Amino acid sequence: MGRLLLLLALAALLAVPGCQDDRQKEMPAASDLSAHPVYSKYEFGAEDNVIDIGVQPLFVPMNIIHETMKHDRLLRRALADKGMEIRFHDFYKGQDINFFVERGDLEAAIVGDMPALTAAATMDVMATSMLSQGVISIVADKPMLIEDLRGKRVAYPAGSNAHHALLSALASAGVSPDDVTLVAMDVDKMSTAFARGDIDAFSSWEPTPSVAVRSLDKAFVIHRSYTVGFMYFVNPFYDKHPDAVRDVAASVVRALIWMRLDTRNLKRAASWAVENAEDFSGEKSILIAEDYIEIAREDMLGIESFSLIPARDLEPGGYLEMALAFLQDVGKIPATAGPNPVLDKFDRSLVQDIITNKKLYGANKFDYEDLDD
Repeated sequence: MGRLLLLLALAALLAVPGCQDDRQKEMPAASDLSAHPVYSKYEFGAEDNVIDIGVQPLFVPMNIIHETMKHDRLLRRALADKGMEIRFHDFYKGQDINFFVERGDLEAAIVGDMPALTAAATMDVMATSMLSQGVISIVADKPMLIEDLRGKRVAYPAGSNAHHALLSALASAGVSPDDVTLVAMDVDKMSTAFARGDIDAFSSWEPTPSVAVRSLDKAFVIHRSYTVGFMYFVNPFYDKHPDAVRDVAASVVRALIWMRLDTRNLKRAASWAVENAEDFSGEKSILIAEDYIEIAREDMLGIESFSLIPARDLEPGGYLEMALAFLQDVGKIPATAGPNPVLDKFDRSLVQDIITNKKLYGANKFDYEDLDD
């Protein structure tokens, strides 16, 4: 149902007269993130044997998967046998990750659907795996309809899937972006700003909506939109090191299998994710591992075939084609980018091979650091 609602909202947005120019004016200009106070401290591997991958520790439940990958001894051994290693770098949102991919600092990324489509349309990349299939939520200070956001201050993480979900929801209700005050804001600042009354509503991925609803008396989810998340690689690296790419993709499949085998495994992985999110944000999380587990069970644990990209999302008129048209309408990617060349960069074959040959690729073997005896 959520997927259908978003497709309808995307279609409605594309049909709103004059909406394109309004949104294009609202889009913020790109900045040089190499000077970012957090990202400027990162050391990216200049050597060809290092896989630098950008991840989002504040994006539940994708963070549960990549935190499990960090603890995967089998992944590190497989890469070490090839003289390679993997390094994970934390970012606030997918747009930021794309910036460093384009600069040549990252070989891989784990991002939401809109950043993944933007990368596929503007860079030489290949998406291999789906890591999330959940919702983006709009939270307001009182129960209301989307049209009641007129005149309100609404925060969003610029250039993200939550940004586009907000614009889509507004358009579906016949609300122009000029009718609201749009406030660009990183997700880790939203709950505090919302609690102070600096903003009246916000659009975000989990866990920010759950944190607000859990911790504040006046926080209500008023809209949900379907969203997905992907892992992609830059093609020059993929072409040169296909076996290493397969090792990383197999680690995703292995993580999902391991977490489904036993609730204790999922709880351990969720604990790793909570700890890393707190380290990255510098704040104690209101949500605990059990909250992450609840979100995960409604999201990634429902992914069909262990990270295999659904064929229906790649079909003509499917979710990704509709989302691509949306990105073109807001001027995020060139209007000349046809759907087939972009969607061809979402490949099901690699994960399908891993699923078919689990024993060959060690997808059903497990060896994780920091496990209780």
